[in-house]
Amino acid sequence: PASPALEQIYQNAPDGEKAQGGDVVFDKAKPTVLSLAGLKPGAYRLNLRSADPWGGEARQSVVVIAVDPAGAKVPLKIPSLSIPEHSQYLVGETAVFLIGSSELDALTHVEIWGGASLLERRPIEGGGIRIFRLPLTEKHKGGVTVRWFGVKDFKPRSGALTVAVPWKEKELAVRLRHDKVLKPGQKATWSITAKDQAGRPVRGEAVARM
Repeated sequence: PASPALEQIYQNAPDGEKAQGGDVVFDKAKPTVLSLAGLKPGAYRLNLRSADPWGGEARQSVVVIAVDPAGAKVPLKIPSLSIPEHSQYLVGETAVFLIGSSELDALTHVEIWGGASLLERRPIEGGGIRIFRLPLTEKHKGGVTVRWFGVKDFKPRSGALTVAVPWKEKELAVRLRHDKVLKPGQKATWSITAKDQAGRPVRGEAVARM
């Protein structure tokens, strides 16, 4: 099963001691980068407040997890967690996941699936929630699913997640030229160009519907 959102997991957890604070300036023309360096490993709730245009106050919060890249386990008490660092990776990169259960203290079994094909199995000693790394190769193109499971005191714990690994060399750049407005009886002209990642034209078909 997919892991619930962190906000759902911690929805009833009260705020703890303040770790950091400050002002954030947003630019509507581009995303704003927020630095959270220096946090100890664990779960944090990022609370944001801003004045809205009508004189009120807008509030939003998001739960983030800080981990030690050099560490193995993460000090979290969560029965089941399965989250990726990113939702999409490219071949040659290393996918990073947080998987496992704080209720497991022995062996966790991990399976790597590509569609309906089992690509790999890995046993992980020690249990707990930990960082799991997967170097991505050609066999992972099309996306991979990571499944894990373990048992303690006859109670199973499991989780799964999927990340995209696109076929970048098969992506096309398509451009459509056409009249945005047509008058009754006017002849419509459509022009479509398609090129591959190297900028070379490719053959294809298109259908236009009114």
